[in-house]
Amino acid sequence: MSTVPSDSPQHVPPRDLQPPATGTIIQGWIEALKRSDRQMFILMAVEAWSIAKTMDDIFPGFWHRFMTNRRQAMQQFPQHKQQLDSLGKNPVCDSFQDE
Repeated sequence: MSTVPSDSPQHVPPRDLQPPATGTIIQGWIEALKRSDRQMFILMAVEAWSIAKTMDDIFPGFWHRFMTNRRQAMQQFPQHKQQLDSLGKNPVCDSFQDE
């Protein structure tokens, strides 16, 4: 009885039946995660716009006040973050330590 080594070309499955390389699988997961992340941010932007639009229909001028407050908050954010950094505080980590 003759035995054929397992690495013989006769026993290699066709290329489309072979599992992809590990790097290819990981790269596919990374791409899927990036697409999902982009879609989530687009959905969040649409939700924020729809809420603001609805509020503007109910309370005229809401959108203008919302954008003014947002602009001020975006200008204050770096200053607030710098203050926390200078105090050695991280609001995310500190909130977990309280639990």
